[in-house]
Amino acid sequence: MTFYFTIPSGNVSLSRLEQFAMERLQFLIQLAACKGDVIQATDLCMQLQHVEHSECLIQGTLKDKISHFVLRLASCTDAGMADVIFYAETQLFAFRLSCMTKEEKLAFLTSLSKHMKGRDLESVKHTTTRGALAVLANILHQMSLTELADTWDEGRTDRTISVPFLFALSLVAKRKVNLHRGWAEVPYCMLNDIFQSVFSYLLQSATKKAKKQMTLMMEDDRFNKLFHKLKDVFLSYSSKQNCGISCTKVPLRCEDVDAETDFFPPCMRHLHQQLRQRHRLSHHSRVKYTLFQKECGLPVHEALRFWREEYSQEPHHSAGCRHNWREERDRYTYNIRHLYGLEGARKNYRGHDCDTIQKQQPGPNEEWGCPFQHFDQAKLSEIMDIEDISQTFQSRISHLSEHGDPNAACKVYFLAKLKKMADRNCIETDLKTCDCHCNETRQRISAGCKWTCEDTRTLTDVTEVKRDQLNIGEKKKIVPKQISCSNCRILCNRTPFDKVPLQEFHKPHEYYQNFKFLFEGLTSVRDNNVDVESTF
Repeated sequence: MTFYFTIPSGNVSLSRLEQFAMERLQFLIQLAACKGDVIQATDLCMQLQHVEHSECLIQGTLKDKISHFVLRLASCTDAGMADVIFYAETQLFAFRLSCMTKEEKLAFLTSLSKHMKGRDLESVKHTTTRGALAVLANILHQMSLTELADTWDEGRTDRTISVPFLFALSLVAKRKVNLHRGWAEVPYCMLNDIFQSVFSYLLQSATKKAKKQMTLMMEDDRFNKLFHKLKDVFLSYSSKQNCGISCTKVPLRCEDVDAETDFFPPCMRHLHQQLRQRHRLSHHSRVKYTLFQKECGLPVHEALRFWREEYSQEPHHSAGCRHNWREERDRYTYNIRHLYGLEGARKNYRGHDCDTIQKQQPGPNEEWGCPFQHFDQAKLSEIMDIEDISQTFQSRISHLSEHGDPNAACKVYFLAKLKKMADRNCIETDLKTCDCHCNETRQRISAGCKWTCEDTRTLTDVTEVKRDQLNIGEKKKIVPKQISCSNCRILCNRTPFDKVPLQEFHKPHEYYQNFKFLFEGLTSVRDNNVDVESTF
């Protein structure tokens, strides 16, 4: 790992300089197009051509440093390219950080300590740079490097470090840390976020400093031509890749998993509940659930923390597995990293699809399985009762399950739970607590009115118009078909649930993504309407 503190020196041919910069630029554009998706980023980093032909991507090497600094200079000539390179470099740093073993973390801290040793922070003129370096020095001085690497790798939550809140903004925004007089108390399990934030600030500060040298650089025709070539490659290559960064996928955290289970398919929600009750899962169940978490966006360091916390507890008497994390730490760590493609053959494994799960037969002591294929009716009814699925939907789901159509049963379950959650959040929260609806609209919503107009303006847009200035016809047109309350940010229940924008899902993580996407109100009710009745 490197923060790119020192500019490399030496002689290199212009053709090699151009080659390094071109290869790194193309890679960074593809990485930006992954939008934070862990699996896509892993696939990209493991493709053979990047290993064989992109020596500049091997971290810490001279070629890695050369290509980084050349692109840093080139980004000063174009704001669009600067945004993508800045974002992708930060993502690359975060990905490398998340994949490190304990030994690699110790080597990283040792290298960082050597660089910081004897450095006079008061001589650093730039305030942000001085603050970022002070954070690194503070981390290194907390304890010995070996103990620090152990504490960091174990993801300790009982020990914290104080950093200026400016370097923990992502954690502060999600209320993951406590604040006291401008300082954030950050647990060591979140140290990755602090290092990533420091890297981001240092890169941003260094890029601003490099802009001051561009006048001198552009006087050299060789660099002028090189930067124009890089800009042309960026424009042509980025147009083929969707490298916009406005819809970046936010990774899951260990502490968020419980809340996210509301969006899980019943097969994986059942595994999660069994794990929380027994603190253990059988081998095949653990593999399936780990791969599901991986495809939902849980990074490897968060996955290690999740399983470490669970397997450090005493197992329930009904659990078949009696192993614990303390005695089997190396084995469990290796297995999880292997599933993430970081050990062994380094294959980037995918989660099991629904057909594969349905065709397999779980053992007598195994928890995994498709509820609509492997569970008996009593167990299936128990699951639906816990989820408060209405009897009408329960009878339809049971009918489809008994007649050998588990996929259709899962879709009906999906719609039933979506309706229940939307009713609960919309009626109880939106109508009772939000003040953005006028009384007339409140009454019509409470009466269950189904909007039929084609106007797409939201209620927020409506309230900004003086209704007295509109005639009767305009007042009718202004009623929206779908209302998204700006106060509670919950998709109001305006859509008849016999027609919802349901996309096909063939894997458990696709169920999760589709459910969460619909529930958060990020889709339109006009496209891809599916009739529930046609499912039966």
